[in-house]
Amino acid sequence: MDKTLIAGASIALGILGWQGAAQSRSPLLLKEEQMFIEYAAHNGETVMIMSAESEVPLGVVEVRNPLGGKVLQLGVATHRGHSVQGFDVETSETTKEKLFQTYAEGLYELRALALDGTPAIGRAVLSHDLLAPTVVTYPVEGAVNVPTTGLTLTWEADTEAAGYQVVLEQDENDGLSVSLPAGTTHFEVPNGYLASGTVTQFEIGAIGYNGNRTLVEVVFTTL
Repeated sequence: MDKTLIAGASIALGILGWQGAAQSRSPLLLKEEQMFIEYAAHNGETVMIMSAESEVPLGVVEVRNPLGGKVLQLGVATHRGHSVQGFDVETSETTKEKLFQTYAEGLYELRALALDGTPAIGRAVLSHDLLAPTVVTYPVEGAVNVPTTGLTLTWEADTEAAGYQVVLEQDENDGLSVSLPAGTTHFEVPNGYLASGTVTQFEIGAIGYNGNRTLVEVVFTTL
């Protein structure tokens, strides 16, 4: 499904008639609602990601925190034929402490209006619980002469992790990204994928059952 993200909307749901629409029509349900934290333990950068999808075109979307305060508003110029059928928003990078202060734990409400005026609703829970940083056992930070054939990345498994995301990058390319199940302790890099004599970023993200991710990055140089 195509996703259009347009931030900084100036039209509130109330102006578009949320209250009247909510009273006169049965609301639609948003899908795949998520709110989770991504914490980079190696540099402290922390973001929160909000996302949801809809089966019908939407004109405006907003997210409210557990106390009812608005934390996100998206909208489009509907008179130009545009619409939103999903959103995936990442907040600005900040510290873990400041993000916790800005976005409280609890149940967030997602509200939207379809182009025909039908309301749409969804909910997502945000947790502040984060997994401990993954302990990488090979290669270690700053390692050199790491082979490009027969290379196996290894780490210690966390029994509380629902899974892992492994990302390999060289020279700021798109890299290789692989999702791995709970209990995984290694990943065999395909022979020939990594270039020789190149600085390489190995990032591993431990994913909690609440959706939050704790990232660790190891930088090494290939042989």
